[in-house]
Amino acid sequence: MEINVSDKLDDNSSDIKDALSDIIEDLASCKVSVIEMIKEMTSDQVATVLEKQYLKKKPEELSGDKGRAAMIQTALSHLGHNDLVIDGIYGPITQQKVSQFQLKNKLNGEGRAGSKTITLLIQRLREMDG
Repeated sequence: MEINVSDKLDDNSSDIKDALSDIIEDLASCKVSVIEMIKEMTSDQVATVLEKQYLKKKPEELSGDKGRAAMIQTALSHLGHNDLVIDGIYGPITQQKVSQFQLKNKLNGEGRAGSKTITLLIQRLREMDG
């Protein structure tokens, strides 16, 4: 989706707040589109993105990253947590599902998706396609 700010802020815009509100709405719809695209990824695609984008970063560096949350949610969904809503929000339900995955795989069960958890998610996703 292309957002043209100059179209929103032309000479006919009497109210800058309305124009900015329109821009924010456009940006919000882009986020939804990205999450929708993530939902459609194959398990191998999810594993590749997790490996290349998120594996080497510390959890605190990724706090609030909706793309990362959506990737973890999608990975868990591919691994059988079909009841998990993929919304890009790393809330209590996602944390609970991560904790369940960790405990099932003999990790600490704290619910934070650090490098050990992401490595194991990648491994399990690749086993599905292997």
